[in-house]
Amino acid sequence: MEELIIKAKKGDKESFSKLIHIYQNDLYKIARTRLNEEEDIYDAIQDTIISSYESVSKLHKISSFKSWLIKILINKCNDIYRRKKYYVELEENTIITNTDLSGNDINDLFKKLSADEKSIILLHFIEGFSFKEISKILHINENTVRSKLHRAKFKINNYNKEE
Repeated sequence: MEELIIKAKKGDKESFSKLIHIYQNDLYKIARTRLNEEEDIYDAIQDTIISSYESVSKLHKISSFKSWLIKILINKCNDIYRRKKYYVELEENTIITNTDLSGNDINDLFKKLSADEKSIILLHFIEGFSFKEISKILHINENTVRSKLHRAKFKINNYNKEE
């Protein structure tokens, strides 16, 4: 992976393309937590690819490529969200794995969470980012990440009790 990033930093289009291919599902899942319409999701991903390609040579730490890419994506999603000013809801074909939601309908549950809470859950539990990494990606304080995750867990537990 590091070799691909090094080549991409040097301007190798094929290496950059391979990196994007590796992370395409992650980009989609994260954009899906922030935006509702498929067109907007793909626009955000496309804008992310363009921006990251133009600035990959400026990437300082090779090991932080994925979090750097996700940070760009979230900024692009936020731009679209601000332009459109709509509330994010997940559609029924959304798939979340590696979580214990006691078989509840994930869509009903996620409707109760804010966009930040959805993103934090996805970044922490699915993507495996630390609180510190998430705080950098979302541009919020690390303690805020912890409190939003705690709040989201509380909502999930209350949802489970309602069932």
